[in-house]
Amino acid sequence: MQKIKQSEKHHTSITVTPSSKILMGKALETLKQNGVAWSESELLRRLAMLYLQSWRGTKLKSSTARRYNRRI
Repeated sequence: MQKIKQSEKHHTSITVTPSSKILMGKALETLKQNGVAWSESELLRRLAMLYLQSWRGTKLKSSTARRYNRRI
């Protein structure tokens, strides 16, 4: 079994539907027009963090969800 170190980043691949890819491209264009230069991976990372914060809810926090509490 491969040992995972916390200091290393492990990249994973995800599949995005064609309609989501188009919407993501439009979002990146809108951000660029407003002076924000993000890559697709940065946009996906921020969306995932936002989703996890919303999914967790506002009740008591579990110890495993604390990493998602930092501001974006």
